[in-house]
Amino acid sequence: MRMKALLMVLVMAVGAGSALGGTVFTNAAGDQLWSNAGNWTGGHQGIPDFNVEDGKAVFNVPEAPLCILDYAAPDVRNIVVGDGTESVGFVVVEGGEITVRDWTVIGHNGGTGAMQVDGGIVNFFYIFVGFGTDGTFIMNGGEVNVPNQTFGIAHGEGGNGSGFVQLNGGVLSVGEIWMKRVESSGDATLDIAGGTLIMNGTVDENDDDFQRGTLLGHGGEGELYWNYTLNPGKTTLMSFWPSIPEPAYGETVPAGEVVLSWGKPDPNNPEIGVTSEVWIGEDPNIPDWIKLDNDPDAQSTVFTASAGKTYYWHVRYFDASYDEPEEGKSTSSMFMFNTALVVDAGPDQYVWPTEGSVDVTLTGDVTDYPGVIYLWEQLDGPETVTITNADQEVASVTLSMLGTYNFRLRASLVNDPPLAGDSEDTVAIIVSADGCAARKAQDGENYTPIVGDFDGNCLVDLDDFAEFAGNFLLSDALTN
Repeated sequence: MRMKALLMVLVMAVGAGSALGGTVFTNAAGDQLWSNAGNWTGGHQGIPDFNVEDGKAVFNVPEAPLCILDYAAPDVRNIVVGDGTESVGFVVVEGGEITVRDWTVIGHNGGTGAMQVDGGIVNFFYIFVGFGTDGTFIMNGGEVNVPNQTFGIAHGEGGNGSGFVQLNGGVLSVGEIWMKRVESSGDATLDIAGGTLIMNGTVDENDDDFQRGTLLGHGGEGELYWNYTLNPGKTTLMSFWPSIPEPAYGETVPAGEVVLSWGKPDPNNPEIGVTSEVWIGEDPNIPDWIKLDNDPDAQSTVFTASAGKTYYWHVRYFDASYDEPEEGKSTSSMFMFNTALVVDAGPDQYVWPTEGSVDVTLTGDVTDYPGVIYLWEQLDGPETVTITNADQEVASVTLSMLGTYNFRLRASLVNDPPLAGDSEDTVAIIVSADGCAARKAQDGENYTPIVGDFDGNCLVDLDDFAEFAGNFLLSDALTN
């Protein structure tokens, strides 16, 4: 659904301009561009020193069904699309940027309106899609921000229009979603068919607003994916077609053999079925992806992944039951997972003090990867000690009390949340009274004294010879 009937062809995304108070887009210059002063009543110039408190851009002229926002523009106070007129559209194109300081309404006062974002950046204070009359909002790319405020769909104030929002791409960040928050007989629909929706706090499908409206993934054919770790303190909502993969999107898994699992679309002919092939790479734009040697009838395969990487992958499907081969081809959503850095804090160490303390080197080994952050931490022990070079791969400590000390080495990449993820390992340092006690601690129940060490002091000495000599020629054999 790309609003072909409504806006003919809506292409591009974010650009920006400004309109003076109640300035109407007429397209008098004929090029459909926001930036052209000749397209606005009053000779709008889009200069940055206009009075933003009186700056409302209005789109309600039937002869001007489409406006393209095509440059980084000054702020406007309000935007109204479809104010009393049917089928009026407003498109934001790549490279554009605009900030709306107060409300934005799509579909108002008896008129229907539509807005499409294909790229760039749009910042709303708050926005209502379907404010009394029908409104449509399509996002194919770019960035739309409604920070800590409302993105309303089918807001019944002033009428009973419907609101339809489709997210095909890009990132939509909002404070909260309102669906029919003010009662309306119209429909409120949010269809996530790509891209990412980020909402403040913890939200799920049982939220009252989603219950009042209709929440879809790929028009009802995909699977919604709720995540609460990708953006801490927020809810990230995506949809995957035909289903959520394994590893889940954005998940961090150990490097090495990673099992990739996926779903399949329903076959056109169940007797023939659907085959698949898997493509994977490190660039989301796909130029260097490789095809895996997977079983075409299976729904999982194994991929050997390097550490500290981000991998993008998708599945291509083939349904041979169609007469036209192209009809039987389809491609899943793009999936993504990360591999953790391999961290080795080294083997446990068994040491003993000399002159009251012992210096110990904490020898870490982390995947050789640029931009790694290290952190050594003490977990427990008979005393709290200072770790020298705690932010380096190799650190050191001085220990003076007997007992077991546990240390952890954590590693992350600089573009990750600081020191987050599964990239960590621990090491124990066991401080014993002397070398013999250290040997016994290391071997535990498996400790066996060397031959001739009768007193168990880890040394065959004169005391052992004396004990041996005292028993020389003694026999405990049975006699007649």
